[in-house]
Amino acid sequence: MSQHIKSILATNVLAKPRQRDWWGFIWRGLVVSRSAKHYNAMGRAVWLFVYLIIHANRRSGTVYRRVRTIAQDIGISERTVQIWLKILRDKGYITTERTGRSLLIHIDKWRPISRAPSRLPRSAPGEVHGAT
Repeated sequence: MSQHIKSILATNVLAKPRQRDWWGFIWRGLVVSRSAKHYNAMGRAVWLFVYLIIHANRRSGTVYRRVRTIAQDIGISERTVQIWLKILRDKGYITTERTGRSLLIHIDKWRPISRAPSRLPRSAPGEVHGAT
């Protein structure tokens, strides 16, 4: 793991960062798939899914937002956000709950960012992990 990533994980990941410093982890499987599973399921709603990942609480995978706020942040209509939320709900990517003033959006299958370095098996000299 690079020193940069270690320093990021060593800090409080739940503190509200400055907007220009905001980042989020995207799972490789979301975009790397020979069958295009997620592309076929989400279509353009993937943009909303990425938005939710970036804004989610790092430990719980939840986001509190109004549809209007999401629409303004992304630069699309509220109706498009509603359609995309329905697609993500129907395909099992998120669950939503109305709180009265906003939506509580939970990203299903959320995995919190681990502070501990990953435990990869040691390889013999010249061996590459995942090579077949």
